[in-house]
Amino acid sequence: MAFDPASLYETCRTLFGTTQEGLGKMLGVSRRTAQRWASTGIPGYYLMDVARLVHPRDPALAREIVTALGTTLEAQGLAFPAPAPPPLSLSAPPAPDPPGGIVDAIVCAAAEAMEMMPKEVRPGLHAAFARAKEIGLTVDLVERALRSKLREADPMTTATETQADEGAQKLSRRSNAAVDPLSKGKRLETRR
Repeated sequence: MAFDPASLYETCRTLFGTTQEGLGKMLGVSRRTAQRWASTGIPGYYLMDVARLVHPRDPALAREIVTALGTTLEAQGLAFPAPAPPPLSLSAPPAPDPPGGIVDAIVCAAAEAMEMMPKEVRPGLHAAFARAKEIGLTVDLVERALRSKLREADPMTTATETQADEGAQKLSRRSNAAVDPLSKGKRLETRR
């Protein structure tokens, strides 16, 4: 329905099913003012009060009134803005599985540190990594926590850490370069 300021008082009276005087009481004006507004229309300075009164019964009429006043229901606190659409999910695709040799290097480093065979260490490592992932720990956090616990338990751990780091470096070199079995770990000379 198009907003007609001259007939607004009658429209509101009908909406509430009341008399001119009854609507005047709802708006907080005297009987005489209510009669005048019924014949001349509601003055502009009172239209926001009318919008607040009719909004619960007829939000569309309240919107027409506040639009005529150059504002919105949201700006007047009569309605809440429409919620923003949810953000697009831009999650990264899952990381590809690492090559088996890299994971085996980790298993071998653990097996060497524990003086066990890799096949005996693998189930325990799997359980530990699965639990860490389940509770949201990163490899870095686990490694730092383990390092600090080792230092607390044994002050000589620094030497053990150095050995473990050297072992990891050896594994890395083995996987990255060909080794001459007769040269005791020295790299083969390659010709280009």
